[in-house]
Amino acid sequence: MLGSWQNCVSACERALKEGRSVAVDNTNPDPESRKRYLDVAKAAGVSCRCFFFTATLEQAKHNNRFREMAPSDSKHAKVNDMVFHSYKKHFVAPNLSEGFSEILQIHFVPHFKDRQSETLFRQFSEG
Repeated sequence: MLGSWQNCVSACERALKEGRSVAVDNTNPDPESRKRYLDVAKAAGVSCRCFFFTATLEQAKHNNRFREMAPSDSKHAKVNDMVFHSYKKHFVAPNLSEGFSEILQIHFVPHFKDRQSETLFRQFSEG
C-alpha cells in the first residue's frame, strides 16, 4: 500500500516512535529484507515476532485464483506466476537468529461467508 519498502520502514519507525504497535503485512522472503524491520524494532527497544504463513506455492496460487473469481473480491489484482516463482526463488525461512523473539507458524484454514464461496473455492481443490 505504501509503494516501496523504504516507505514501509519509515512508517514502521514513525509508529514505533509514537509508541504504537506495528504489524508489517508484507512479503519479506529473505533475511536481508526482514532485517530492515528488525533493526527498526531493535532501535525502538521493542521485540519483534514473525508470523510465518506455511501455505505451499500451489495453495498460494489456488487462493489467488479464488480471489480473482470470487464475486465479493472484485478489486483483487491478479498476481502472476512470475511473482510467485520469484518469491519462492528468494525465500529463506525465518530463523530466531535473525533477531525475532519468536516465530509463529500460521497454517491456512479457509473460512467462507457463504456456501457458494466454499463451492467455488473447492471446485479445483483436492481438499
